Amino acid sequence: MLPMSVRCNTCGNFLYIGTKFNMRKETCLDMDYLGVKIFRFYFKCTCCHSQITMRTNPKEHDYVCEHGASRNYEAWRDIAHAQTILEAQKKLEG
Repeated sequence: MLPMSVRCNTCGNFLYIGTKFNMRKETCLDMDYLGVKIFRFYFKCTCCHSQITMRTNPKEHDYVCEHGASRNYEAWRDIAHAQTILEAQKKLEG
């Protein structure tokens, strides 16, 4: 299942969070984060059948689109980032 909503760069089709795919998994042997393995997933767009690649990002507890798609805008990420910036500024002031 897709962990996030993405848009295909080839045809512009939206692939929504929770959509089931048959994915091919690959372990990235040249990359790891503090001993945690990083996995790369390959799947195809449902409309144009172009290949899309994403990999895990254990540092941020997230996924990264590498090729063939771009992640949709998620407003809650900006809110969380803004809150952390405000907290840091309050600590510096007080």
